[in-house]
Amino acid sequence: MEGGEGLLATLVYHQHKSEGDVQFVTEPCEPQQVAVMRHSRGKHIAPHRHHERLRNVTRTTEVLIIRRGSVLINLYTSEGDWVTSHALVTGDLIVLHAGAHSLFFQEDTELVEVKQGPYAGRESDKVEIQVTQGAHDAAPRAA
Repeated sequence: MEGGEGLLATLVYHQHKSEGDVQFVTEPCEPQQVAVMRHSRGKHIAPHRHHERLRNVTRTTEVLIIRRGSVLINLYTSEGDWVTSHALVTGDLIVLHAGAHSLFFQEDTELVEVKQGPYAGRESDKVEIQVTQGAHDAAPRAA
């Protein structure tokens, strides 16, 4: 999903089927890499580790995985201009690359959030924005 500053999010719906063993849904240049994998019973991936490598990460990306329930996510530019909204349900995954977002829980929901660390605390990590066009948490805008 594109916005004023480029790629805002990558959405993987629960019914997504990978094309082959490993299908990356993020671009190689993104600081958070996400792949959908499908392997046949009995396949073995050899024990391995990854090289230590200095990486320069200047923005926090988040991955949200909806384990149960549903949530409406609103995506905005960094300045607060509404771009789009999507209803996420059980099994959906979204990678938030840039811009801003808000969540409106449509029912009791359990989700997993993955982002880079270390966590520096709410005040150092999060910037609340004023929404300038339409959608907000109390009255979400439909896509």
